[in-house]
Amino acid sequence: MGKRELLIVAAFVAMAVAVYEWTAPRAPAGAARFSIAHLVDNVRRAHGGGGTGSVTHTGTLPVSAALTELRVSGITRLTVAGESRTDIAYALQVDASGADNASALDAAERTAVRPDDLGNVLSIDAAWPPPDAGRGPGRPARLVTHLTLRVPARLGLHADGSRDLDASGVAWVALGSLVGDVRLRAIAGSVTGAHRNGKLTIEGAHAVTLSLVSSETTLTGVGGPIGLLARSGQIHVDAPAGPVAIDATNEDVTIVDAMDHVLVDGSGGHLTIDRPRGTTTIDVRGTTVDLTLDRPAAVTAFAADAPLRLVVDGAPAVAIDARATDGGTITATGIDVPLRTDGGTTSLAYAFTGGATMRVALRNRHAPIVIDQRK
Repeated sequence: MGKRELLIVAAFVAMAVAVYEWTAPRAPAGAARFSIAHLVDNVRRAHGGGGTGSVTHTGTLPVSAALTELRVSGITRLTVAGESRTDIAYALQVDASGADNASALDAAERTAVRPDDLGNVLSIDAAWPPPDAGRGPGRPARLVTHLTLRVPARLGLHADGSRDLDASGVAWVALGSLVGDVRLRAIAGSVTGAHRNGKLTIEGAHAVTLSLVSSETTLTGVGGPIGLLARSGQIHVDAPAGPVAIDATNEDVTIVDAMDHVLVDGSGGHLTIDRPRGTTTIDVRGTTVDLTLDRPAAVTAFAADAPLRLVVDGAPAVAIDARATDGGTITATGIDVPLRTDGGTTSLAYAFTGGATMRVALRNRHAPIVIDQRK
């Protein structure tokens, strides 16, 4: 059904409602007459839109010497801060909507923090009010929870089911397939798990191993290895100190100032690697590649079906070995060396200095290799 047909249907519905309002018999005394306003009001009440209430519950939880992991689930918004302390302080803010303000406030008051001590693991979630709270029989109120925890910094965090997570200063973090925005700072150990459909920011961690779907991911201050399996999103890695391995599908990936090995496999999307310091290996198909070198670094790049571009800033001690096949081409600017053509293969070999020690091997099929020296 097109827009014109939808407009015609909407016009007829509006006319029918107007005719009914004009011609319908008067409702009996005490009975509610049909109207658009009453209809909207009923819909709002059915979805808990009549009243609201907000309550914040606070308290502390004991921490045993055996406890190593904090496991939090089912909280809408979660904030965790690692500190020098021996207990856990919590503040649970509950925002409820119900049939009216009084019932919504009652539902918020009856929602509480529910701890479960498993020895080395402390599980925390929210104990919800009974189903009839807030909306009448069988209609639970709509509840939004924000839990703030101040915990001993030695504890690790496993977070599951939250739509917004902010954690800092804890031993490690495991993401249980989180959806939404995640901000992690000063994580002493590793960040692991899965994330999708939101922004993920990590500022400081020992290591990162994640599965990502439609995530806008930014990593800075990671001192150890990074391993990412990513699809249909964006990744920006700034100055990683350890090795980086990324398997990407239809991702926009940027890696800047990598100090160690870089390995990128994948298809589709766009890959940018700026100023790598260690060995770089690229194996992609249908991925546009932009590589910038400003000092010696060993590079091996296999590409197909999309441009492979190299920018050389200055004259680092590298030797370029480029080869394009199966309809691929080579274009070089700033380099005074002839191209060699043999059948369906075009190649270029060039050393920027006489003592070049690092080899930059570029291979592309069905698409161009573009080399640009900027002096």
